[in-house]
Amino acid sequence: MEVADSNLAELLAIKEAMMIFSGSGWANTHELIIESDSTNAIKWVLHPQNSPWKWRKFIAQIELLKNGKYKCQFSHVLRENNEVADGLAKAGVSRTVDYIAVYNS
Repeated sequence: MEVADSNLAELLAIKEAMMIFSGSGWANTHELIIESDSTNAIKWVLHPQNSPWKWRKFIAQIELLKNGKYKCQFSHVLRENNEVADGLAKAGVSRTVDYIAVYNS
């Protein structure tokens, strides 16, 4: 799917991360922490009623995932403080296959 809107790209990335996490063994033992430099995406995920109608389909899918069996928190971070994710996002724009990276801190 080609994405031309940065808000949609952020929402799709959040949804994809949640889907991957929910299908992993970590969902039973860990909390998912999603950080995004998109103020809009975080605001809409936390307050779905304030999201634009054109993104409600994706927000509804995220809401279903939020109500899953695992804990999840969302926070806004400045792009400068999220360099690894920003670099992966830029590299992923031209990828034709999915890429998953796992970082342990």
